[in-house]
Amino acid sequence: MRLRLLIILLCITTVQPLFAQDPFVGGYLQLSKVAETTNQFQLTVHLYISLHNATNQAELTSGVLIKDLRAKVFRKRDNVDVTTNIDASGVIDFTGGSSTSIDLNYPNNCNIGTLKSKDLVLGKNITLDFTQLSDPDGYYVIVERCCRSSQLINIANPSSTSLILYLFFTNAITQTPAFQEAQGSFYCLNQVNFVNLPVINSNGTSTEYSFEPLYKGLSSPSSPLVLPQLASPKEVTWLSGYSTSSPIASSIPIVLSNAGTVQFQPNKEGLYAMKIMATQKIGGNIISQAQVEYDVLVKDCREVERPRIYIEGSANTAHTNTITLCQRSYRVLETQANPNATYQWYYNGNPLSGATTNKLRINDDVTGDYRVEIKDPTATCKPTETSLLTRVIGAGGVGLSLAPSLGTTICEDIAPGTITPSISGANPADFSYDWTLDNFTLTSNREAAYDRSGVYRLVITQRNSPFCTFDASLNIAVNPLPQVSVQNISNKTEVCEGEVVTLKADVNTGTTWLWQKDGANFSSDQTINITQSGNYQLQATSDKGCKKNAPEVVIRVYPKPTVTFAPIPSFCEAKNLSTDLSIYVTPVSSNAGVFSGKGMTGSVFDPSKAGSGVWPIVYEYTSADGCKNSATSNAVVDRVPRVQLGEDITIFRGQQVQIPVVGSQGSGYSFTWSPTTGLLNPTDFSPIAAPIAHQEYTLEIVANTSRCKASDKINVFVYPKIDIPNSFTPNGDRINDTWELDGIDEYPNIEVKIYNRWGNEIFYSKGYSQPFDGIQEGQRIPTGTYYYVIKPNVNLPALTGYVTVVK
Repeated sequence: MRLRLLIILLCITTVQPLFAQDPFVGGYLQLSKVAETTNQFQLTVHLYISLHNATNQAELTSGVLIKDLRAKVFRKRDNVDVTTNIDASGVIDFTGGSSTSIDLNYPNNCNIGTLKSKDLVLGKNITLDFTQLSDPDGYYVIVERCCRSSQLINIANPSSTSLILYLFFTNAITQTPAFQEAQGSFYCLNQVNFVNLPVINSNGTSTEYSFEPLYKGLSSPSSPLVLPQLASPKEVTWLSGYSTSSPIASSIPIVLSNAGTVQFQPNKEGLYAMKIMATQKIGGNIISQAQVEYDVLVKDCREVERPRIYIEGSANTAHTNTITLCQRSYRVLETQANPNATYQWYYNGNPLSGATTNKLRINDDVTGDYRVEIKDPTATCKPTETSLLTRVIGAGGVGLSLAPSLGTTICEDIAPGTITPSISGANPADFSYDWTLDNFTLTSNREAAYDRSGVYRLVITQRNSPFCTFDASLNIAVNPLPQVSVQNISNKTEVCEGEVVTLKADVNTGTTWLWQKDGANFSSDQTINITQSGNYQLQATSDKGCKKNAPEVVIRVYPKPTVTFAPIPSFCEAKNLSTDLSIYVTPVSSNAGVFSGKGMTGSVFDPSKAGSGVWPIVYEYTSADGCKNSATSNAVVDRVPRVQLGEDITIFRGQQVQIPVVGSQGSGYSFTWSPTTGLLNPTDFSPIAAPIAHQEYTLEIVANTSRCKASDKINVFVYPKIDIPNSFTPNGDRINDTWELDGIDEYPNIEVKIYNRWGNEIFYSKGYSQPFDGIQEGQRIPTGTYYYVIKPNVNLPALTGYVTVVK
């Protein structure tokens, strides 16, 4: 049996092909016994093929679509391939079998021209030896072909999924179910529809119907010969809202009856794939099952309404046979709108170029006969309709002109202007006025204000017969003011002398600008640096000549205060000479003036905290305007010179001694000895002293830069010289018999000691009132040399030497 549906699917449009290059749109398998007494059966495959494009037609003619079309048989219990029990080659090849191409009928109201579709029926005689094929669970036949229609809207990637045609049978069959041709073509949107797919039953059999999953095989356009066993069949991917039992978008539940009828109410146009299985039984036992894949086409079943011509906006939309058109006037003819339709207007039987919408404006110089044609490709039954004729006749007219008060090109800051109409040849009071701006209603007053760009159109209509309409329009350009603002990059409006305020012009593209200072032109740079007080304003001019000023920016530049810092006297490090430096600066303020630098506490400088060195002291003063200035003076802290003369010195009159000095010397210092009496070289740092009497000397060292001073004193004590003979002759001749020491009169406590060569003291005297006579313990000492130690007093060093005793 053939399904009319597959042909009808090709009827849905003449504009866009529905199954282009996706030739296979369904089918089913059938087995029927050739003769009652033999085991010969004919295996028939029905392939529904779309021939909507030339490629499919050519491939059907050339045999490409049926090339290598094969089947396999599997045992159902364990999915073992048993095809070799039927054909030694292991496949059932339809290429050598007979084929019949059956054209499916079009519905009478499907105006689609010469589109075609085929039910390609291929038969192959096979032998089923049920002594070998004796499994009680039965067998199934598989045929696979690629690919489904790409227009299916209920499964994913339909054009890449292959069909699997399935047929189950047992050894009790004589004929498997054969599906009758479905009655109907397409199915109407939003209406309750029925798809009838009953099968023809053999004697004594009954049939049950069920929805079956859509399976996708393993073949592809480039590899079409895969024949899988169905141990774990792979179901197609249903799109959201669809499933095996709900394959169609329906407003009511989809019902499959026991008579093979599917009931549904589609709510979405499109092409839907579904599969139904017919299970054939005898006495409650299944003897065969056949599956048919069937595509349902849902369309909006409308016809094109016959066009009517009437005046635009008229309350009466019935077709108007005659319309009056005044001189210098116009009419807009209108027909009903259809978003799916295309239009063509005709004038005196000839098509008007560009007249392809549901409205047509006509002027008084084209009176005559008009009609309109509508084509709706979505209309199923009658996609083209033409209106009756409408005759347009002429009448007298008036003149209409418009005058704008500010001209047709203005800047928005001087708007609004007024458009005043002028009517010649009639009384203005005899008309109604309808103003529009770019086709949007504006006002019904005689005059219209304008403050926006666009086409201002006035339509005047006679209040009385013949109700002629006249119009005039003006293209008004109300140019916007430029966008302008000032960007204060410095984010300051008050600064001090020496600082810079940077302003930047922020304007839109195509705009020029000019800066003004206190009303006078200042600069045309986009960025300006301001160092002077003033009122600054930015004026922008658009490419249309419209000007706009940004808000004025007031900049105040305050002068810096004048700050002086007199030189600071030098300081000595070791002295406590903390000084308030306020006396050296101007202006003086305990609040506005701040000293900083090493050794500073407030305004007081402490040289002992700073330490020696040259220290910059900064005085910063802040004016009442917040402006700062500073001055710097150096505080010099010098180290106090070092000087040490050591212990006092004692000499004998007539002796010289160098005064030892430890202290600061070099180019940074100067020194002075006082007094200079007795100094042989008073300009030397460590001079030679030879005073004739006791003398105190002072050395003063001065740092040349800071004038810091240091001094020390030393005493040089001068005593009379003692003459010590180096020999005497204690022989009793009263000549040089004693060791006489001259000059000891000023040394009353003089101590004299004499030692022999063995270190034994042989003489001691304190005061030396009785000179040594060479007698020790009543005996003259032997001739020889003896060692002496003489201590004049505690301040003088001991005098030592040798004296020789001669007999």
